[in-house]
Amino acid sequence: MARATERLRRTWQALMDSSPPEPPEDEPSEIVDPRAIDLVLRVGELLLASGQSTERVNEAMLGLAVAYELPRVEVQVTFTSLLVSAHPGGSALPVTGSRAIR
Repeated sequence: MARATERLRRTWQALMDSSPPEPPEDEPSEIVDPRAIDLVLRVGELLLASGQSTERVNEAMLGLAVAYELPRVEVQVTFTSLLVSAHPGGSALPVTGSRAIR
């Protein structure tokens, strides 16, 4: 018991004596081209309106977004709407686009 207490005390002192860790640097922000998001949405809208399944539309939109190198992209497809969101990283806000399918 004494050994465990001593080890805990030494660990605690080592943690308290060290300087606080520096915050991590922000990763460089990538540029998100809104035209690429618009193209992904248009292709998804065309595929969904022509009768393709939501799974195929999702795969096609995600593949096109990856081909255009949209960073950290999320694609959501329902029967009535499409959503594409790309996060450039760092402290930048995500760029999001959506379409309603009629």
